Amino acid sequence: MFRLGCILSALILITSFVSGCKKKEDCGFIAPQLVYVGFTEPETDTIIIRRFTKGTNFTQLLDTTLVTKAFINRTILGQDTVALSPSNYTKVNYEFYAHDWEVMVPGAAHTDRFYDIEPRFVQESEASAQCQSFVKTMKANGQVFNYETWFGGGYKYYITH
Repeated sequence: MFRLGCILSALILITSFVSGCKKKEDCGFIAPQLVYVGFTEPETDTIIIRRFTKGTNFTQLLDTTLVTKAFINRTILGQDTVALSPSNYTKVNYEFYAHDWEVMVPGAAHTDRFYDIEPRFVQESEASAQCQSFVKTMKANGQVFNYETWFGGGYKYYITH
């Protein structure tokens, strides 16, 4: 009986120790901010986002989303510069690393392609700390872009008219 009590006590002690060592979690992913330069407001009142299977050279379309003016968050950054993000299609932000993308502005007959996206996953150090995983490197329209951090003003991709 004494042996059984010791074994149970040891199991309870081990269980409480293991549960106290919480596994660190990966931080939520955030895509670079898409900044539109030289577009008029009527040109950017509709955006089409196409998501493709990663690494298929844009041949395996997964879905197409039409984002209309009512669902576009507009942040004016300068006289002819605005950041646009869809409020009804969060995959383009949270799953950016997992797919290849086309972002089309039909009002300006403009398309940008994002591919070869390599993420940098960060683990939270403290529950209260700001924490984001982000794009380490990507190609956009044949050009390579590298990012060292998501924090500050440099984590953007400029779409120029």
